[in-house]
Amino acid sequence: MVTSGPVQQDRVPTRLERIPWGWWVLLGTVVRGVHGVAAHTWNTSPDQLAWGLGLEDAWRSGGAAYLQWVHYPHEGGSLLLSLLARVFVPLASVMPPLSWAALVADSGCRAVQILVARRSFSPRAALAFTLWTVLAVPLMLPWGTINMGLHALVSFAPFLLLAAVQRPVERPLLLGVGVGALCMLAYDAALLVPAYVGFVWLGASGVQARAGHVLKFLLGAVLGLLPHVLTRLWVDHGF
Repeated sequence: MVTSGPVQQDRVPTRLERIPWGWWVLLGTVVRGVHGVAAHTWNTSPDQLAWGLGLEDAWRSGGAAYLQWVHYPHEGGSLLLSLLARVFVPLASVMPPLSWAALVADSGCRAVQILVARRSFSPRAALAFTLWTVLAVPLMLPWGTINMGLHALVSFAPFLLLAAVQRPVERPLLLGVGVGALCMLAYDAALLVPAYVGFVWLGASGVQARAGHVLKFLLGAVLGLLPHVLTRLWVDHGF
């Protein structure tokens, strides 16, 4: 439905464009890690401090229950970050395990963003975006070492949607399942539902085709979110 960015023929890549994208991701990770260690950003997040204390208690007691590892019921992604944080316990003298987990998650998100930008936009625009991800804006730097409501954890989600709508053949049902699953990580991803519905409805196909496309997508989103709904009903029905 959407074509990728313009391809410039016979254009010699600049020196910056020839640098492998992974190095830009690594540089951004170093910037965020140094910033976190220098500013002790985690001390400005009481929510993460409480989460970390709960995890330390669970680790000491050998607890492995779902309720001990998930932070908030509506933040399913906190389970993944808790599991990842357990790996970084040996490095707790440098940064808290949850900050290490946030840094890894942030790096993964930026990698997805950069890859999609490289495939979707012109080389110059993709390079500008890549350079921006290294420093971003001061307000966003702490997200690299603080789990702020898991907002940063799903920052790659809109880029995945952008990549999906550029495919020659779309599968709205599977796309809906993917968006529903992303909502299990953090409810921020729910914004992709009206965004995609609006995108389809403004398309060039007939009304009947657009309606069928939207209904398949919404059905998929419900199916993708269903495990989370069942968990909220029967396992962890907190706020």
